[in-house]
Amino acid sequence: MIIKSVLLDKKRYKLVESDYCNKNNAFTVVVGSNGMGKSRLLKRIVNNVKNINIQGDRIPQNYSRQIDFDLDGYNASFYSPVSESKSFVSIDKNEVGSLKGGVKVIAVTTTPFDKFPIEYKGNEIYRYHDDHKYTYIGLKVSKNSLNQSNYLNLLCRSMLSSDRIFKNKKLFSLLNLSSGINIQLKAKLPTKNSDFMVYNNKERRFEVLKLNEDYFKSFLSRHHITIYEKIRNVDGLLLKAYEAYSNCFPFFINNINPESNVIPKKDLIFLLDIGLVNVSDIIFTDIKHEEIKISELSSGQKCMILTLLNISGSITDNSIVCIDEPEISLHPRWQKEFMKVLIEFFSDFKRCHFIVATHSPLIISELLNDNCFILNMDVGYAKKANEYKAMSSDHQLVEVFGIAGNNNEYLNRIVVSLLSKLSKNGDLNKTEKLQLEVLVRFSAEMDKDDTVKELIDILNLAWTKVSKNAK
Repeated sequence: MIIKSVLLDKKRYKLVESDYCNKNNAFTVVVGSNGMGKSRLLKRIVNNVKNINIQGDRIPQNYSRQIDFDLDGYNASFYSPVSESKSFVSIDKNEVGSLKGGVKVIAVTTTPFDKFPIEYKGNEIYRYHDDHKYTYIGLKVSKNSLNQSNYLNLLCRSMLSSDRIFKNKKLFSLLNLSSGINIQLKAKLPTKNSDFMVYNNKERRFEVLKLNEDYFKSFLSRHHITIYEKIRNVDGLLLKAYEAYSNCFPFFINNINPESNVIPKKDLIFLLDIGLVNVSDIIFTDIKHEEIKISELSSGQKCMILTLLNISGSITDNSIVCIDEPEISLHPRWQKEFMKVLIEFFSDFKRCHFIVATHSPLIISELLNDNCFILNMDVGYAKKANEYKAMSSDHQLVEVFGIAGNNNEYLNRIVVSLLSKLSKNGDLNKTEKLQLEVLVRFSAEMDKDDTVKELIDILNLAWTKVSKNAK
């Protein structure tokens, strides 16, 4: 699904140009001043897809056309109220439509202050919030808590769910790692209890016995009453938990290789979801073939791994992936490579739209694909990323992010050009006057000792005198 436009604060923001390709993946980087609503725009997209309603014949009058989209040639809109608690799909608001083939939205963030929706899971059986329409990849476990170990569990689920992760070497190469991975699990029940072990005299080693069902239920009811009460009230779920735990039990003693076909992966995912198993660490192998725990990686390495690998475990064709401020904790080199890696990493998928909100000029520096766009929310519409390809960093700061920085060479050239024209012609045309107005606005935010500010002030003073004399 390609998101064409979003209504926010009574203004419609266009996320792609009219000649976008709806058969390939699209990439839109959203920039703009603080307070313009970048995170709220992402949240609106997530809520409208997540809360879609297919029941009902009519769309309520108080529902507005919030989002326009293209689903493989099916052009329609999401209608929802201000609360975004429910949405409908329709071509013209006269008739409720549906989304054929299904659409998934994935919300990704590495900040604990994200605005993405998440349901409270305190009274529910399953800990994670990834139904068929919505996956949240972030630090929040519920509305009221933050838990970084949640990332490890989600990453483990992704690795067990998709072997696609291990086939793509680009990310591991960038981070100076190999794709060899081992996972250290922590089970709720003891894994070296004498009830489960027997010594084989012939082999001279301990062997794991089949887990006793009565012991499993008794231990759970005494030591993990919350989990026990949740699963015992659902027909067959306690037995399913016992059978899954029995199947996985031999793998709790040592680290596991998620690429292995011997591991009962579905059972392990189920145990992660109901809370009977947690991931205590994930061990990678570096380019020197030495093991390194994820807890020992740099914050930037962890952000790249957790973000991209977790997306890989959830994404399907027609997915919408909303990423909020991926530059947090990333080294400048990795900020520069982020979009390039993102484009290559998910090139096997079709008709996905990656929407990235950022404050970093480096994030857009490698955005060269034909179906890549930059939306400046101060302007309101997207432009093709390759239009910015030849721009200097100072040029990008001004034209894309609306900031000048210190001694901006791009603005300096504009000021010198306008001074030359004013000196030569004694006047400025309409376009040049608009340029001067923009320069004056930038000047108000510059440091007093900025030489470009001094030139702008000289230009503005000269123009004021010339225009007064003309009157």
